[in-house]
Amino acid sequence: MPGLRVVGQNQAGRASPRVASDLQRQAWEWAMANRSANGALPSGDDIAPAHGRKERWGRLVKSAGQAGAFSRDEAQGLRAVADSAAGVPR
Repeated sequence: MPGLRVVGQNQAGRASPRVASDLQRQAWEWAMANRSANGALPSGDDIAPAHGRKERWGRLVKSAGQAGAFSRDEAQGLRAVADSAAGVPR
């Protein structure tokens, strides 16, 4: 029996950026809270060890955050779609 499920835009047939993990979001929030006196964000090399990760991960989090990947509007890309009886994993 078909039902409804919530999927991101990517799974619903539209391209969208990958949804960030909770840890990445937490790291971005940490970076925003730990700006320097002049308002500059910490480097990716500073973000990563604060979350037990390697430097490259910290740089990716910073880059994604600056591009808006962790904005509050991210959840607006979700919508309900009907499951078909065949071919849709649950």
